[in-house]
Amino acid sequence: MIGLRRVAEARSGRASRPAVGRSDGPIVTVEHVSIAYRKGDIERTALDDLSLSLHPGETLALVGESGSGKTTLANAILGLLPSAGRVLEGRISILGYDIVGRSDKELRSIRGHVVGLIPQDPMVSLNPTMRIGQQIGETVRLRGVPRRSVPAEVYEFLDKAGLDEPQIRARQYPFELSGGIRQRALIANALAGRPRAIVADEPTSALDVTVQRRMLDHLDRLVKEEGIALILITHDLAVASDRADRVIVMKHGRVVESGPSREVLENPQDPYTKRLLEVAPGFAFRHTVEVGSEPSSTDQVPSGPVLAPVSRNASGLVELGTPVLALEDVVKDFPRRGAGAGESKVHRVLDGVSFEVPPHETLALVGESGRGKTTLMRIAMRLATPTSGRVLFDGEDITDLSWSALRPFRQHFQLVHQDPFSSLDPRFTVEQSIVEPLVAYKVGDRKRRHARAAELLDQVALPSSYLNRHPAELSGGQRQRVAIARALSLKPDLVMLDEPVSALDVSVQAQILDLLASLQRELGVAYLFITHDLAVVAQVAHRIAVLGIGKLAEVGPTREVFENPQSDYTRQLIDAIPGRRWLDTRDAGAVAAARS
Repeated sequence: MIGLRRVAEARSGRASRPAVGRSDGPIVTVEHVSIAYRKGDIERTALDDLSLSLHPGETLALVGESGSGKTTLANAILGLLPSAGRVLEGRISILGYDIVGRSDKELRSIRGHVVGLIPQDPMVSLNPTMRIGQQIGETVRLRGVPRRSVPAEVYEFLDKAGLDEPQIRARQYPFELSGGIRQRALIANALAGRPRAIVADEPTSALDVTVQRRMLDHLDRLVKEEGIALILITHDLAVASDRADRVIVMKHGRVVESGPSREVLENPQDPYTKRLLEVAPGFAFRHTVEVGSEPSSTDQVPSGPVLAPVSRNASGLVELGTPVLALEDVVKDFPRRGAGAGESKVHRVLDGVSFEVPPHETLALVGESGRGKTTLMRIAMRLATPTSGRVLFDGEDITDLSWSALRPFRQHFQLVHQDPFSSLDPRFTVEQSIVEPLVAYKVGDRKRRHARAAELLDQVALPSSYLNRHPAELSGGQRQRVAIARALSLKPDLVMLDEPVSALDVSVQAQILDLLASLQRELGVAYLFITHDLAVVAQVAHRIAVLGIGKLAEVGPTREVFENPQSDYTRQLIDAIPGRRWLDTRDAGAVAAARS
């Protein structure tokens, strides 16, 4: 009964926040918990004998790849296990109150008010029929806030979550927002309950690095100033290194390593932890830039995932030739939905943007969510029409071509989508997905298409036995390999990659980046690589175009941009790369030790 009373006090706000740094007993306690999922007659263990505690003012990072059990643990703490899941043994306590086996009515007194959740997938977690402000307003009203005060609080939490123009955002529906902005709305919704503890399940995986830093900084302040406890679930040890007091590394439902974050990072004991450190993009970024990833005037680019080689003339200078793709002074306006009196009815997303993608090279288009990267890509593919400006492919103006006139060009530029889980037709086999472009353009007969599909699977490092599999039988990384194979089926000159690794675990990201680099060396294909992650860019791009608010802030060779950024916005993006805080502290400590 003591636990129930503490939960009720926490929900009503009567329980005072503990002083920062003062122990007030754990908010969350997990003791020897094992959880399994049943499918038919088969029961699979997802968590095996896991224990942890979370105290006020503490950040605990759960690190591991997909399938390690991180989200299962988060759902168990919130009493949100699906019907197929059950706690086999152990105890989960919230403020001393055991929640295992409790009814949904009892658990509702805890969710959002005592323990809040920041979920990973904004497409699933937001109601598509309600405006953003209405959804956050529901959470605010459940705290007993008077109706007249609700809008002000909604705007406050939208602003804290890093959304610009919160009054306009509050009037918009989820489908009107980019993925990153939807994720920020979810974070605002979790904060609106003013919980004692927050479970953040990959809360920034869809966010650009500057907003990620801003959001994690805000969570840090809540932890330090108000004594809120935070469970940060992530697959990226670079993120955990900057934020967590303690780290628990999980693999296949078991804890393989745990301890203070600095101890785990500086002296990892388990090979799996060491591997996660090696492939974390923020740490790989430092290595890439220090070693050198930009081709010199005479040297060939080193083999590996960093960069593909480029063509050179007899003098050793790079031969750029006619750009595969060129955009000239592109402007794009959209009508602004939800604009009030006195507000502009037109939103200019792109304002005079120009860049070129040379043959055989990778140009990375970098910028925050909502800056117009995907709109620019759609214009480049002629899936959208610019308000003004020109699009040239291999020197030919394709801006105003009709759909039928564009068709011959389309087989020369292909797209790899962001989400490998939705980019493949679930009814198609792998072979059907790969040969679909060949069928559309009537290339080859059935025998030749089958041979081409097998050849492409070999190129993306998948066995030919996968030809008869369906997407549901593949992992996320395997699906993205199939998507890449499909994009290459027509032997294009240019592949546009829209955040191709943002939905993947860090080790799978490294594999896909290695694959893209090797394919570029082998096939000579050019890439337009769209991303918000500069740490990834450092490993794959010859040149970088940084997209600010509708305009290019900077364009230049990769190493030059990293070593000598010309714009404040580029410097902000570089400074926000995860892992830099820990690396800088470690390096400063090493220098001080050497001097002493």
